[in-house]
Amino acid sequence: MTVYKLTLEEMGLTEEQYQLLRDSIMPESLEQMSATERRNAWLILDAMAEIEFIESATQGQSPVSFATWVLDLLGVGEIKELTVVRVSEGAHDLFDILIMRIVNEEDDVYYIWYPRSLSLDMVTRDSEDGEIIYDSLIHTIRDGQLCEREYPQGSIIYCREE
Repeated sequence: MTVYKLTLEEMGLTEEQYQLLRDSIMPESLEQMSATERRNAWLILDAMAEIEFIESATQGQSPVSFATWVLDLLGVGEIKELTVVRVSEGAHDLFDILIMRIVNEEDDVYYIWYPRSLSLDMVTRDSEDGEIIYDSLIHTIRDGQLCEREYPQGSIIYCREE
């Protein structure tokens, strides 16, 4: 079965919605995503489109795929509920930040901080001011593992085995 059929059947997407997802994520990345990651990517992308916060990445290279990958590495699982909390507008569009509240199937609550035109910035647990479990300045991804730095852009202290 092709990714196209899986996506339409599993998520109930229209042709237009599926095209937006395909245009946003490189086809090879889309094919490598699990059904949960594709569904999460669509929910994030759909929320962004609804409030006209579509990032201005090169076609097929949306940071949404990176966000779904980070959420998967963090063990967030399938998003059951996604709510746009707020959009903080900066002096320039590049600094606008979208904050979304995510509830997974276990009813755990996460907040993702997403700047327009950049990759996922931060993920907190339980509240906007809750425990920071991912921060793009402190964390990095090495060989499919989430790693933590000593200080922003500094040496890696350790990598989490998932």
